[in-house]
Formats: sequence, C-alpha cells, structure tokens
Amino acid sequence: MANVFEVPAETKKENHLEHGNQKTEIVVMLGARLFQKGEGNKYPPRFPLINESAKEGMSKEVSGGDSRMRAIQQLYKEFSENRNNPSYPQEMHIFTTGGEESIKLDSGEILKLSRAEEARKKLKKKYGVSDVVLEGSLPSGGSTLGNAAAIAEWVKEHSDAISEVHDIEIVTNEFHIARAWIMFMMAFYKNEYKHDIQISPEDIQEIENILERTLANEEDGDKKELEDIQKIFEKYTKDLPIKVKPLIVEDILARKSESGREYARQIKNNELVKESRTKERDGIKDLLHGRYKVK
Repeated sequence: MANVFEVPAETKKENHLEHGNQKTEIVVMLGARLFQKGEGNKYPPRFPLINESAKEGMSKEVSGGDSRMRAIQQLYKEFSENRNNPSYPQEMHIFTTGGEESIKLDSGEILKLSRAEEARKKLKKKYGVSDVVLEGSLPSGGSTLGNAAAIAEWVKEHSDAISEVHDIEIVTNEFHIARAWIMFMMAFYKNEYKHDIQISPEDIQEIENILERTLANEEDGDKKELEDIQKIFEKYTKDLPIKVKPLIVEDILARKSESGREYARQIKNNELVKESRTKERDGIKDLLHGRYKVK
C-alpha cells in the first residue's frame, strides 16, 4: 500500500471552509492513457495497468499518471478523517473516467481495456480507496466533454438519493485544469438550460488574450488562466444550481509532505507537460469557436 501522509492543520481548516454545508462530496478524476510495463514514465499523465504496477513510493520521473490517483487518495484520506465532524461532507462519491484502450501484446493479441475501470481497480488495490465511495465508470465515450455531460446527468438522476449538492469537484493536472473546467461548466449549463452557452465575441476575444498572456508564465500561468476565465464565465453561469469546483493535482500532492511537493515540482517541470500547455490553450479556442461541442 502506498504511504499515507498527514494533512497539515491549516490545510484541514481551509478544506473545511471550502466545503461549507454540503453533505455530499462528488469527485471526478479525469482519465489518462495506459501503458503496460515501465515504459512511458516521461509521458504525462499516464498510469500503468494494475497488474504491472509493483513499484511503490516516489517515481523517479513524472508518475506516468499515478499523480491523479495519489491526489484522490489524499482527498479520500481527508474525507475519512473528518467523517465524524458534522460540518464536513458525510458522503463521498468518486468517479473514474476514460474510454477504451487497445493494447497490443507481445503475442499479437489486442487487449481492450476500460481506462476508467483500470483506474478504479488500481485506486482500490494500490491506494486503499474503499469500494463504498468508488462509483462505476461514467458512460462518457472517453472524452472530457462526455465525462462532463455524464456526471451532470448522474447528479440529476440521483437527486433524490443523495444529499443536496452545490458543486462537483474535478481532479486533474494543472496544465489541463482550465480546459477541463470550461468543458464541465458548458456541460452543466447545457444540462440545465437545454442549449449551448453563448459567449459574446468580446468575451471570446478576452479569453484568447488571457490564453496568450499566461502561456509564458510556466510557474503559475495555468492557475492565473483559470482564475481569469472563471471571472468571465461568472455572468453566464451564476444561476446554475450546481457549479464545478476545480481541484489541481499538484496542489493536493504538495500538501501531503515534502516528497509530495517535490513530486508536484517534477510534474510541472516535465518537458511534455510544458508542451501540453500550448495544446490545451488551442483546445480552449476550439471550444469557444464551436469546433467541437458538448453533446
């Protein structure tokens, strides 16, 4: 079992204030690709197949994607520690996401696996997350847009069975967080109002300006990008009954311990992560200009 770290008192207090009076915590871990053996550790944000994952402790390189699972492990730990505090959520539902992966074996056979299901199994077996909080995978088709639409529909269908929900937490890496948040907000908007959100040309231009001016800032440009885009979206989404709360993997890892902070630094400094920052911004532009839509 992977090591579990103590949560600093000030972090627990911060989490307590963030949760407010919501009694049900819903967490969506965005997916990643699989790799089979020890290869691929330089490629974010992959995670290994469960039966190939014998290695414990800190990775020498960027995790290969276990970073998101370690973040989920930490969130589950914090939930469990505060279970008897009535001011904290009393229920937790964790969703894994990801489509089907085709892996060619040495024998030539093609193995088809669900990334979401492999992540779920690994969260349980390696990271000690209980079956009680692990939900089944979402029928998303393997895309972030599909994940967003599926979780919005799940909340709607289960509204009578779960306590009142004001926000859904999405967990992903910092370079991906802004685009993921936009997709989820678009899906929640469409689920509520039955039509796509209409962003004005002036606001689209301002968002594109934000994308350009934050790209050069490798230290905290992605966080600034998210904050500034959230301010623009507020006027469009302020009346939504359920909001999307972005949780950045690197921030969650950094509050675990010094090794967690070092792990987060390794991710931020990875060259392919840096390259992905540009691709993510291009993806946001595609969203804004309708080159693909929430289905």
